[in-house]
Amino acid sequence: MNCYVFVHVPRTAGSSVWHQLAYQGADEQIGIYDIYHESIQRYGIPGCADRFLADVLRQIDVPECFFHHHSRDSIFELFADYDSVFATLLRDPVDRFVSDVFHFRRFFRSAAAGRLTAEITESWSDKFTSSLTDEDLPVRKLLDCAVREPNFQNFYMQFFSSMCLGDARRYTVNSPPPEYSTDKIRTLAAEIRRRFQVIGWFGSLQSSFSEIQNAFLLPADSAPLTNTINIGHDKPRLSPREWRRYASAFEADYQLLDELRSLTPSQKSERQRLRLCRRFIPVSSRWLDEMLPLDLPAPDRPSREPVTADCAPALV
Repeated sequence: MNCYVFVHVPRTAGSSVWHQLAYQGADEQIGIYDIYHESIQRYGIPGCADRFLADVLRQIDVPECFFHHHSRDSIFELFADYDSVFATLLRDPVDRFVSDVFHFRRFFRSAAAGRLTAEITESWSDKFTSSLTDEDLPVRKLLDCAVREPNFQNFYMQFFSSMCLGDARRYTVNSPPPEYSTDKIRTLAAEIRRRFQVIGWFGSLQSSFSEIQNAFLLPADSAPLTNTINIGHDKPRLSPREWRRYASAFEADYQLLDELRSLTPSQKSERQRLRLCRRFIPVSSRWLDEMLPLDLPAPDRPSREPVTADCAPALV
């Protein structure tokens, strides 16, 4: 069985990409498995990907499947290297952080907060959770409060350290901010590059989506993504000065992105210098981080064989 796994990093347009992949996969009669939502339905929390996959993989009777993974759980050992393709999308760390904060604010202000509230907020401070429902709190104060939360800081390092290196620590509000050495960042980048065939970039979303389609052996759609989900309508646009105010909390993430781009030491130094000086760069100049996609060459794989009519996709 060929397995195609889309790893959905929060607030990177992952919902839009996954839904389009799922629609196309269903049209191609490919099995569709949403690990994240099935974990919630079966076990009440999203962090049971390994339990769900251990149960389901033995029962799949179709030759190809798409999987949606939306947590930090390490699942690589459940898929064979020779018949699995992993893809993901990344985004500027500060932009992702701002989008995440305002996503949670919408979540808390809606009536649908429900059962996941405790799971999501167990490592947040009371001050931050109360700020999410404060209608009068200025945007800057909300972000100032959020950036002090250890679980927001260097999010990519935490997410992929858990998924790729098995470091599943959860930081509480009283935990000191995690420190990442250059060796740890390089080790993690090498492991990400080993595990993922495609690492797309939010700043070049359509071309990144086409690369994922190609890696998943889907016909590339030249039209823009049609399923726009979880739009950050209330997300503020930061000025260069405001962006720089929060960038220091994500320095290890930026170093990780530079490693994933395989930049030379002089290029890394230059990009770090530019980030520090970004307050002087016009807002419209997005080339600093947006115009260098984090793509990897897709593996050479055989063309997809036609699927017979009796192999209907398992929509779960």
